[in-house]
Amino acid sequence: MRVSSSSPTGTDADLLIGALTESLQAQIQTAVPNATTFISGLEWLHGEDVTEDETAIGRLLLVDRSTILVNSIVPGTKTEQAVFGEGFGNGLVVISRRLMAQGLLIARDPKQ
Repeated sequence: MRVSSSSPTGTDADLLIGALTESLQAQIQTAVPNATTFISGLEWLHGEDVTEDETAIGRLLLVDRSTILVNSIVPGTKTEQAVFGEGFGNGLVVISRRLMAQGLLIARDPKQ
């Protein structure tokens, strides 16, 4: 099930949010009740042997399947940095869409 929510521009927007854990999913559902949430399956992005000294992926935000924001968390300071890309031919968009699709396997696809 996908939920439509009115955006500031007056158009409907489907909010589909992936979380790494069930507890985070519950927090998101409470904070954004009109969104459809799912367990993303992207926990492998953090790696099994990642230490707190290594940069971690924080968030992936895909808008209209053609614009991406990927953020990372800097070790030590926990500050965040992000890169932005747009367009279906943009390599960052292409690889991010493929990564995010891993969380939408048919068995877990919230559209089903």
